[in-house]
Amino acid sequence: MQNFLKLESLPVIWNGIPKMNYRIFAKNERHIDRIPSFSTLLIVLKGTLSFLEDGERVDIKAGEYYIQKEGTLQKGVPIIDPPMYFYIHFCGTFVSSPTKRSIAIRGKVDVEDIRQICNIAISGGINALSEFDAQYYFYRILRRIENYNSPKRGGDLAAKVAEFIENNVANIDNLDDVCHKLNYSKDYVIRAFKKRFNITPYQYIKYCKINFAKELLRTTNLTISQIAENCGYSDETVFYRTFKSVSGTSPAVWRDEKKEDSD
Repeated sequence: MQNFLKLESLPVIWNGIPKMNYRIFAKNERHIDRIPSFSTLLIVLKGTLSFLEDGERVDIKAGEYYIQKEGTLQKGVPIIDPPMYFYIHFCGTFVSSPTKRSIAIRGKVDVEDIRQICNIAISGGINALSEFDAQYYFYRILRRIENYNSPKRGGDLAAKVAEFIENNVANIDNLDDVCHKLNYSKDYVIRAFKKRFNITPYQYIKYCKINFAKELLRTTNLTISQIAENCGYSDETVFYRTFKSVSGTSPAVWRDEKKEDSD
């Protein structure tokens, strides 16, 4: 059976349309019956989600994730402990045995860590998510799952660098800050990061800063100048150029568009 999702060839959000959100079951509610054309990552935060998949019962408890694969027959069963879970629809490649980079279709999660990322991902509303934003948060979630279930959890340099950037994005001016803090040479960090994620750490710092800026634009009334400063840009002109190169529009226009979407 194909019980592992390959991460060497990165999975993508299904149909290019962000399909991720929380779902809370009411008492006696059942999972829908379907044969989907997409796969679904399920992360259960409370209760137990139960269903039949190709005739076999699946129970996913709080603190666990499960991947429903496309083309499988899923049927609802009575729910005893109503669940709250986060879901993401995607397309990916599955294999029968683990590869150098893969995750099992079932495993454990750090609930609070995952919940934090999920909350940020949809903080501006599900309709405000662009395909770029959705992919960014999807990869963050996959990486956290991969690291949490890895026998050498925390031992991967590239994952350490990515996590450090994500958690300290407002205080990072350049890659030198990261290398100094983690005590690795810049060349070594660049090679390890690019080999693992196929982008440079410079690019990742830029993407993280701009996504943090988008979060502030969506959820606060801070001025563009204040947001630039909060994202670690001392020069507002540099922030403006970087934002536009990543998002295709200016911070002010992006904020106005998101406000219109939510009206």
